[in-house]
Amino acid sequence: MTQSPRGRSLARNRVQLRLEALERDVLDGLPDPEGAQRVRGDVAVIPWFADERPFQGLLGLLDWRRDGSLSALARRGVAHGTWKEPVLLPAGAGLPVERIVLLGCGDRERFDAEAAASIGAQAASVAMDLRPRSVLIGMPTGCAERDVLESLFLGLVRGIEDSAEEEPEAVLTTPTHPWWVVVEERHIARLRRLLDGPLRAAAQTTSSS
Repeated sequence: MTQSPRGRSLARNRVQLRLEALERDVLDGLPDPEGAQRVRGDVAVIPWFADERPFQGLLGLLDWRRDGSLSALARRGVAHGTWKEPVLLPAGAGLPVERIVLLGCGDRERFDAEAAASIGAQAASVAMDLRPRSVLIGMPTGCAERDVLESLFLGLVRGIEDSAEEEPEAVLTTPTHPWWVVVEERHIARLRRLLDGPLRAAAQTTSSS
């Protein structure tokens, strides 16, 4: 498999998965793998918690750029954050993607490693259903337990590969239009090590722990 310092090809090289630090620069687009400029992606899938107020992480940055319009949806009851509730929204101008999916995770206190692995797989499935040109996954912030974030990430990886096997003829993404996983800088080295390892074995071990 072709590897880069922050990426790896999955699903028989049909999905290039890359890690990107959660910084405000993400609002201006994602790094173009073929150049120095930033480009606008297609779909962002962002897991969030029903009791997450104010919004945190990537969702918080997007909400800030949108002058609070995303959190307003939660206040009006358009999006509740209940378990695996997907809400598809047009991103509008000024955001790094064209479409946003808010994926509910339920209450944070109930979000353990098993739930995280399931949400990771669901994020992959939701994104695949939209036939994206590129994908941005916003990892939750403030996960106190190390295995929770790892389980979500490995669930995402497993979900990508499982979806590719179920639809072998589907065009997923290309090296120039990858899947980006946006995560706090402090987690990148650890997730990169997981990405470089035996993915399925690691995913099964984590999800069964």
